[in-house]
Amino acid sequence: MGSETLIPCTFTVDKPPMDPRFLVVFWYFQGKEILSYDDTMSTSDTRFSINTTRAIEGDASLTVSRVTVADNGVYKCAIMYLPQKKAKDVSLLVYAPPEITITGRNAVINKESILNSSITGFYPVDVDFKWFRDGEILNNYTVSTPQRNPDGTHGVHSTVTIIPTEEDKHQIFSCRVQHESLSEPLYKYFTLEYKHKGNHSGLKHCYIVFLYACYYPIRGIQPLHMCHFWSLPR
Repeated sequence: MGSETLIPCTFTVDKPPMDPRFLVVFWYFQGKEILSYDDTMSTSDTRFSINTTRAIEGDASLTVSRVTVADNGVYKCAIMYLPQKKAKDVSLLVYAPPEITITGRNAVINKESILNSSITGFYPVDVDFKWFRDGEILNNYTVSTPQRNPDGTHGVHSTVTIIPTEEDKHQIFSCRVQHESLSEPLYKYFTLEYKHKGNHSGLKHCYIVFLYACYYPIRGIQPLHMCHFWSLPR
């Protein structure tokens, strides 16, 4: 993804050296012509090219720059050296490695807690994901259905439910991803962030405020007494 790659295509002629006047090169992708060379080169996308100097030496390999997921598939290299014509198919396999982000690691002792993670940016879609606590697998987890990103890669979210103990404060938790793009499993290590149970029962402070207003008596109206009470929680 994003790099440059070379799709090989080499050939020989019966009677070297090769005469460039008789050489024509075509490259196809998904049945459509993407490059042709007949003394001059023409392409459907500036990311595609061949080395014209090497082509007349028998190497018409296709360079693809800024590779994307959309470039994955079968290409066809066709060589015409009049009057002969030969062609072969070459597969380009595009891989994008996953990244792991821990999006939630808050926990409360002896209370059900949910850990969250995101696995993003991978291609192809198949991925294997596991949670661990000090190397021991955690089974009570879920993995979402893969979502396709605008660039063609995929992403999933995963959660695992645990009931942390005091012992878990000293444990190392981890996520593991296995994917075709990786030569070895990818791990993300982390520790839990603990939150104390809240205690909002009762009142921490109590304030009683008396608002008192007196008015001189007017015929038919009595003095007014006003009181207001409020408190702040603990």
